[in-house]
Amino acid sequence: MFVKSRHMSDSFSAEHNPNDSKVNVEFEGRTIIIVLVGKAILFYVLPLVMGVVYQSQCKVQEMIPRFLMILGIKGIGENFLICILMFILLFILRQRSELDRRKIFDRFKLIAYSICIISNIAWVIAGCVWTFGVKNRVQFDDVENVNYCHPTLYQYAFVWCILWLIYIFMEFVICIPCICILQWKLTDLQKELNPVRHILKL
Repeated sequence: MFVKSRHMSDSFSAEHNPNDSKVNVEFEGRTIIIVLVGKAILFYVLPLVMGVVYQSQCKVQEMIPRFLMILGIKGIGENFLICILMFILLFILRQRSELDRRKIFDRFKLIAYSICIISNIAWVIAGCVWTFGVKNRVQFDDVENVNYCHPTLYQYAFVWCILWLIYIFMEFVICIPCICILQWKLTDLQKELNPVRHILKL
């Protein structure tokens, strides 16, 4: 019995090495931070610049440049805030147990992702209403006309809304099922570890 318990202990240590888990969590966290910084630069700086440059050149709907500005500010702020929080979390979790690191890190990702996607959906829907709502009366020639909007600004906002709708659709079709699978695997890991720990205590 002692030999069997020792064998199980060795197997447990080999398969669930805390140091390996820490490396995995830290590597995943750093990768996510790099992706978020790149996402903030690639996807949110240009809308912010477009909104600032053309902020007074859309009489038909003044909310279009404001929509782009706020989208850029919100996106950059959200991504960098998540990066900072994730960096702090990774530092704190260095001294925690294997299972705790994975549980807390995955829950943080789930909460952060849910907040971001909900706020993005709400703001993009508002932007689509403002942009698509004036499609039939917007004109790009007479600057003094009440229906005037700078063509670069309007066409950019129009294309951006379409791309964001596609992105949101892909989020629901691909990313959310992946998160559900991740949570399911985490639950299985907990069920797998708990009986082993119970036997080791005996």
